[in-house]
Amino acid sequence: MFSGLRIGEALALKWQNIDFENKTLKIEQAITQIPKFDNEGNVINRVTVVGDTKTTCSVREIPVADIVIEVNVEFVKNHMI
Repeated sequence: MFSGLRIGEALALKWQNIDFENKTLKIEQAITQIPKFDNEGNVINRVTVVGDTKTTCSVREIPVADIVIEVNVEFVKNHMI
């Protein structure tokens, strides 16, 4: 939300990627799909994996809006033990 992340980067985020104090996100991984092909080159299956980002420059730390921090703090308060 408000971060400009690729979908795969956002889906690969973990709680430890959020720095609540400094209001930043650390982007280290991304989710992607790897196609499996038959002998004729047709896609027969896709495997979803968490791996490296699209490029090495995609590994970064970005600032996030206050609302993003607030929403996640509320979520943690209401859903975590």
